[in-house]
Formats: sequence, C-alpha cells, structure tokens
Amino acid sequence: MSVEDRFLQVDEIDNGFALLVAEAPDVASTRRIGTSRLGEPLLLTTVGSGHRDAVVVSGVHPNEVACFQTAAQLARLATFDAEFRAAYDYTWHFVHNLDPDGSRLNERWFDRPGDFDAYTKDFFRPAPDAQPEWTFPTAYRDAYFDRMLPETQALARVIDELRPELYVSLHGSEAGGAYWYVSQWDPELMHDLHDVARFAGVDVDQGEAESAHMTQLADGVYLASRFAAEYDAAVAAEEDPTLGFLGSSSTEYAAAHGAATLIPEVPYWTHAVTPTGKTSESHASMLSRTAQALGDVASSLNAQMALVRADMTIPSPFWSASEAFIPLIAEDAASDLRRVAVSTEDRPATAAETASRETRVRGFVLRYGGMFRRALKVQVDAGLASPAVRTALATVSALVDEWLRRGEPVPLKPLSVNAMVMLQAGSVLVFANEIARRRSTAALAHS
Repeated sequence: MSVEDRFLQVDEIDNGFALLVAEAPDVASTRRIGTSRLGEPLLLTTVGSGHRDAVVVSGVHPNEVACFQTAAQLARLATFDAEFRAAYDYTWHFVHNLDPDGSRLNERWFDRPGDFDAYTKDFFRPAPDAQPEWTFPTAYRDAYFDRMLPETQALARVIDELRPELYVSLHGSEAGGAYWYVSQWDPELMHDLHDVARFAGVDVDQGEAESAHMTQLADGVYLASRFAAEYDAAVAAEEDPTLGFLGSSSTEYAAAHGAATLIPEVPYWTHAVTPTGKTSESHASMLSRTAQALGDVASSLNAQMALVRADMTIPSPFWSASEAFIPLIAEDAASDLRRVAVSTEDRPATAAETASRETRVRGFVLRYGGMFRRALKVQVDAGLASPAVRTALATVSALVDEWLRRGEPVPLKPLSVNAMVMLQAGSVLVFANEIARRRSTAALAHS
C-alpha cells in the first residue's frame, strides 16, 4: 500500500473516487449526501454489497489530512479484492471529505508534508461551532445544543439510514505517536493496534493525553469520549463545563445507533526521544512550567485581540476561529495549573510526557498565532485595516516568527504520508477483525 509522499488536494479527492467508480461501476457507486456551507457537494462512495455496513469518514477536521489517502486506499482494496469484501461481509461507505470548505483553507501546505514553516503559515482549523465533527445534538444537564451544520446534518442522515455496525472517524495529530479512541476493547485488540503501529514504523504515543479526563485502556488506547462523561469530569475538576463543549461527536451519534466506533490518530511528526526515559524534572514541575509558558503567550494574543476586536470588520473564518481558540488556550494552561495544585504525585516526568507538553505549547502558539495572523492579514489586504490592526499584525507576526526561530524543543522526525496511511488503514482492518471476533463469539454463545 504505497502512496505518493504528499497530501491530496481537495479536488483530487472526489476525482479519485470518480475514477474508481468508472473502473468498477458494478462494485462501486457515488451519491451526493449533502452540501457544504459554501456550496461544495458532499459525496459518499459505496463499495460492495455485504450484509453489514461500515462507514469511514474523511475530513472531519480539515487540518488532519492523511485521511484522504487512507480512505482512497481502503476503497480500492474493497473494490478490487473480492476476498477482502467476503471476509468482512461489509458494504463499505466512504465519506470523501466532510469539510471541503475548511480543507481548501489548508491545502497550500498539502504538497509539503513535514515542512513546519509551511504548515504554520497556512494552517486553519475552524472554530468549534464550525466543526461538523463536534456539532451533533446534545441535551445533558444544563447543556443543550441543536445548531447542526449542513455537513453535520448530511452525516447524521447517513448514519440514520445505514445504522452501521462499524463507524470510523479518521483523525490526525501534530507531533508525538499514534493513539486510538475505541468504543470497545480487549487485550488482543490492543496488541493488534500496537502491531499495526510497529509495521507502519510509528511509535505508540506515551505522552500526556489530549485531555486529563480521558479513560486510558492501554498505552495509546483510550475509551471513546462521551459528552456526559466529559461534562461530569470537568465539573469534578472544578472547571467550567461549558468551555470548549458544544455538541456531541459523530462517534457518539453512531454509537447510539449501535455502531462500534474507532478514531485512529496519526501524527505528522514523531518525537525522537526514549518514551519511558525519566527526566530530572518532576511531573508537576513540568506541567507547571509548560502551562505557564502557554499562558503567557495566550495572554499576549488575547491582549492583541482586545485591541483590534472593534476594527475587525471582515468576518473571515480565521477571525472567528481565533476568537474561539485563543481564549481556550488560556483555559488549557489554567487547567494544567489546577491539575498541579491538586496533584499528590511526586515522580519524575517521562521524556514522552515532557516532549508532548513542550511540543504542544509550541504547536498551539504557532497554529493559533498563525491563524490570528491570517485573520489580521485579511483585514490589511482588503485595505480596511486601522492603525491598531496594522500594529497587531506586526506584533503577532513577530511573536510567531520568534517561536519558529526557537526551533523544536525536542527533535522531531516527519512521518512519510505512506506511514500515516498504513497506520490508519491497518487500524481500521484490525478493528474490523475485532468486531468479527466478537460477532463470531456471540454466534457461538447462542448456538
């Protein structure tokens, strides 16, 4: 399963599926399932005619883009390998790109995997309320959300119609190792996922989890999150549960329909450190230090936003994303400081934990500082910039450039696109095997 070492441009995604259908019209077909907010068609390609349904979704976050090759490779395998189709007895459904509007705002760096400068310069991630993955309806305690995006509605219709046995949301991360969110787990699955990572040449992540509220099942394997559990954990930690929480996720929506769900997360860069090696710094001190560094930058960016907010007259997606994420960066830092304040641990931080937090600080600064810079530049390029906006552009640009000049806090090695695709595709296959094992065991139990 070899792929070209670049990411697919947005138009290439649909064109590739069209070619596949043209090559095998008796096995594969494509239909439109909806329309993006800017008028792009949302397409679904179906392969095979098994008795069960599997849905694989690409483009859930438009900055996580190895998924497009992964879906293309899985679709070709399902189309041209009849034994594969028979082994799983699935009809496979591939959502080409759930957020084409957002993908187009990233694609300038798609032909330069591993180029951190290019990635920073043209990075885009939509504000939480503009993400199809996280805008499924929710009603829990005092949380209520029903502002489903058109893309979310399209995916919900697919899940409602198919009620898939297997649902896969393809994700990616920035730096670290591979990790997974699963709705069900046993030791054999964990070993299989770790074997996939070894085969792809990707380390299993052993750093800090994305959220302190995650339930870890094994190294790099976490229980798929649920809105209610995340909400309750935030309350228990004396955090504001409304910050960063909007709707439910696509995996939770699919699970409510009976689907087994998988999220394989693959990084663009890996840490060149010995994961379990101990550092000379305590875990609490490491968290405090990195949180303080992140909080300081967030304060600077928030101050610049306050100075220009009244003058930002162009409602660009970069500006709405900046308004959403930069305050959340400050809250992320504050959350880590609260963890330190109540922690009773007295142990050294591991190299992986330190690397994950240090690269996260740098990544957040460059990603979201870079997006803020893009927002300011939109205003300047339109000829509608006040002196405050021009000053802020210079200030934010200087901050971003300074962090780029600092270099990586730990050595990073870019992964090949081929390795990313092997990790994601292999994870889908071993998870499908896990479901087949459970199905077989259940059948034997009832025979």
